[in-house]
Amino acid sequence: MAYIILESGQSGCFLLSVPADIAEHAHEYQMAFDRWLMDPANDHGYWQYLPDDDEPVLCYHPPEAFAKWLNETVLLDRPEKAEVFPEEIPLLHF
Repeated sequence: MAYIILESGQSGCFLLSVPADIAEHAHEYQMAFDRWLMDPANDHGYWQYLPDDDEPVLCYHPPEAFAKWLNETVLLDRPEKAEVFPEEIPLLHF
């Protein structure tokens, strides 16, 4: 297993444990996740409707949603699963 840091905007940064091959291509998996998440045809449970508004908005916790997507799609038939460490980590500046 390997680790990736997922920056989730105002929610901060989170550490995920993932298989090494996922970590090596984390950016590609993140882009695939974003395409899947933003597709209005996907009934993934993250679309919410505001009162008096017909346009859906996304409502999700990025690290949990990304790990769930990995586990239910990319890692479905593999014994290794993505896991989110529960605490937010401080943003690192290089």
